[in-house]
Amino acid sequence: MTLPELIRIQQLCELDWELISVNTEYYTHSFHPYSSKYVPQIPNRIISSLSLKNELVLDNFVGSGTTLVESRLLGRNSIGIDINPLACLISSVKTTTISPSTIREISRFLLNLQSAILEYRKNVRLVGSEFVHAELTLDSKLN
Repeated sequence: MTLPELIRIQQLCELDWELISVNTEYYTHSFHPYSSKYVPQIPNRIISSLSLKNELVLDNFVGSGTTLVESRLLGRNSIGIDINPLACLISSVKTTTISPSTIREISRFLLNLQSAILEYRKNVRLVGSEFVHAELTLDSKLN
């Protein structure tokens, strides 16, 4: 190991790793309550100390993708591997970039869905033990 690498490792050893009151739910970290998630500040500190921008970070137990997200936020390239298909799906969702036009399209769809649901609720009433409603299809309201 070179002297600069040893110095960086020594600096990591001197950090406070308790991280008791840190925010762990920023960016996409709270998308899924994966059972073995860890605090994002841990990979952030290690990646910051031991790699440079545009370098490659390998996470061979990707879990919920915390290391991949932190790598992206720090300007590193990353690869995640896991035997668990759920872990691969979660990490893929957390690191997929969505274009502004797609976000606008999704927002419009959700607003239309909300409007259709509210309209549907206006036309539904309980009669005896059955719901009776005016004919209204959600499909027509969403287009």
